[in-house]
Amino acid sequence: MKNVLPSVSHFIEHKYFSFAMVLVAFLYVTFFSISTSPLYINEGYDSVIFKSVGLAITQGKVPYVDIFDHKGPILYFINALGQWLIPGRLGIFLLQIIATSISFIFLFKIARLFLNGVQSIAVMAATLFVLAGLYQAGNLCEEWILAIASPLLYYLFEDISSGTDKHITPLYGFFYGFSFGLAFYIRPNDALAIIGGALLGAVIYAFVVHKMSIAKLVYCVSSFIAGFIVVTIPIVFYFVYNKAFNEFIYGLFIHNSLYSGGVLGLLFAYKKIALLIIWILLWFLIKETQYKNILFVVIPICAFQFLVMGARVIPHYLIDYICLFLLLGVFLIKIPSTSTVLTYCALLYCVGFIGRLSLLRMSENTIIECVELLVSHDEKCRIFYAESDKLLNIVPQVSQDSIWNYNVTWREEYPSYSSIFFHHNITPCNKLLHYTMCYVSEKLKKEDDIKIFCPPYVVLTHAHDDDTIRQPSWARFAEDYSYIEANYDLLAKTDSTICDIQLYKRK
Repeated sequence: MKNVLPSVSHFIEHKYFSFAMVLVAFLYVTFFSISTSPLYINEGYDSVIFKSVGLAITQGKVPYVDIFDHKGPILYFINALGQWLIPGRLGIFLLQIIATSISFIFLFKIARLFLNGVQSIAVMAATLFVLAGLYQAGNLCEEWILAIASPLLYYLFEDISSGTDKHITPLYGFFYGFSFGLAFYIRPNDALAIIGGALLGAVIYAFVVHKMSIAKLVYCVSSFIAGFIVVTIPIVFYFVYNKAFNEFIYGLFIHNSLYSGGVLGLLFAYKKIALLIIWILLWFLIKETQYKNILFVVIPICAFQFLVMGARVIPHYLIDYICLFLLLGVFLIKIPSTSTVLTYCALLYCVGFIGRLSLLRMSENTIIECVELLVSHDEKCRIFYAESDKLLNIVPQVSQDSIWNYNVTWREEYPSYSSIFFHHNITPCNKLLHYTMCYVSEKLKKEDDIKIFCPPYVVLTHAHDDDTIRQPSWARFAEDYSYIEANYDLLAKTDSTICDIQLYKRK
């Protein structure tokens, strides 16, 4: 055993150890990214939305105008790039491996700032176990942002842990601004929290500890703005050129604010309170060590995350903050007192349980689900897609871009109903990928009115009617059902023992 540990440590210190992280990333994405991995056929839930918008871009459509979702355009361009490189899911899968490799390399480097090699491997393994429960089929905006944020966090933590400010310069300011721009045009909330919070903390650290001059601050901020502008200009040009700038602003900012649940929802969701308590426990852990200055960065990230996350604390929203869970493991090891460590672990478990943030249980369930899918060869999904493909194949090939997706959306016991279109390599002719988006927007209701566009084919389901009846918009759906029955013939429907989807053709 005495000979093994030095050998492991020597391997970890080797310059080629990063390649081991690439291998880990490859295996991780292959196993957990159900929506893109070649091991599975399920197209995912949120992931299929992003893939569908990417597919629409490769077909010449413009996001927010021809097809609507409310994330940032860079997320859709990434999905379009993947499908341009290799049609379908494989191109996105390869891009994920690159992004995840960057994340894992720099997360491990962060652990190595505070721990020896063997300890870092243990903390990294525990962190990746927690990440599994947050991953939720892969290809989510937080996954891409993590690859952007992790190098930046490493440079800042390296400075603070070593008592320097060598990475707080105008040159790095441009890099930070560029990184912030990439993340901002994927999901603004996360960019403000993870990168904006970290940079604000770094500036405060530089002022308080290193007495940064006003002149240097101005240079750094100017460089940051320049980096952000470099990202912004081509995006603005793209939407102005396509006469879609107003729609871009609405989708990314206005609709997002409606979707987030308002100010009260932003502040008082009980899961957010539980998370904040966990972060406060992390602060107390760090304060007990010689590295307490990293609180300059950690506290603003936690505070911004609490403010901008929104009322919906969905597990994958925490992917960006996996670095904080990594630091929890790091500083539980750094605290020498066993009783203190046990006390913190008990508190963390209790808070997580009360706040229904059962991270370890979610990870365990995710691993079991992936194993079951592999053992069953994803049979349930294959049967579902075979049935939906049979339905869509009734529409002549030349008319398959004229199918209107009226309300085919989520369905928990199957793959996402709406994924039938991407799986069939088509995009619906209407704007909304999910009719539920119109619940928060009268504007979208008017822009996606089937009675105005009179499409040749309509696909709908009654599987969501029980949920829809409880919505204020039910009168509109009842009216649309009557319109479809009067003006369309039922062409075909799926086997009801498999799924409930119907195809109509205009009379």
